[in-house]
Amino acid sequence: MTELVSTVQNDPLLEAWLRSERLRRWKFIKLRAQLHLKDNDCHDPDTGEFCGDGGGGGNGGGGGGGTAAPASSAPKPEESGGGSPKREVTVYGEGKSQNKTKISEAVQSLPDSHFKYVNDVRFTSQPRIKAGSSIALTNYAAGQYNSENRHIRVADEIPSKDGARRNLDVTGVTYHEVGHAIDDVRGLSRKLSDTLRADFNKMKPEEKYLARYWGQSDKELFAEAYKLAFSPAQKSAFSMGYKRAGKVFSKSIEAIRKEFV
Repeated sequence: MTELVSTVQNDPLLEAWLRSERLRRWKFIKLRAQLHLKDNDCHDPDTGEFCGDGGGGGNGGGGGGGTAAPASSAPKPEESGGGSPKREVTVYGEGKSQNKTKISEAVQSLPDSHFKYVNDVRFTSQPRIKAGSSIALTNYAAGQYNSENRHIRVADEIPSKDGARRNLDVTGVTYHEVGHAIDDVRGLSRKLSDTLRADFNKMKPEEKYLARYWGQSDKELFAEAYKLAFSPAQKSAFSMGYKRAGKVFSKSIEAIRKEFV
């Protein structure tokens, strides 16, 4: 390994190749870590391991959500044979320490039947997140989920015309993004599409307008409804208060909860 590191450091072409290629073998991930390469796309899909401690590459959606790959793209974790999975949740990035704690606590609060679907996900906290989704309504996002490398990012704040504001519902945003990660494995947004759409169409015109971001995608509808069904921080959902949102999306909440019984 030492010889290989030395060879790479003396060969700029090989080092550039290491920076640009998605490496699938653990020995190369260790090599990249030794070289302190900063490319955030260093993820081994076979082991779920990352090198370095930077944020993940790629873009998800804006406004607290992200686009997710088809369910078949992510392997379904082994069913647990009873007992709780080992909860080792490290939150990376340069976000505020209190928000890192909130993200970690949100993940720790997930029931066992949910956590097993995200125990391979990397969590990052950062000051701001540029929205990269084609359906984003603003330039910045509260959170993002990248389905290619199973990476969730949560922002400290969302810039607005009045200046930056802190992301007030870190727990809720984390649950929303976890909803995307679970959907990535189980394909629940497709399975429950009719129920989600029926509930969305119960909204008043002005409510539907404010919630139009989530209405553009079944994946976003599911992730926000998942947050509504399970997040312990009950602040808002679909740009409505929790009480009103819970009434409108009651059928979706019931259907989602049944999926985890």
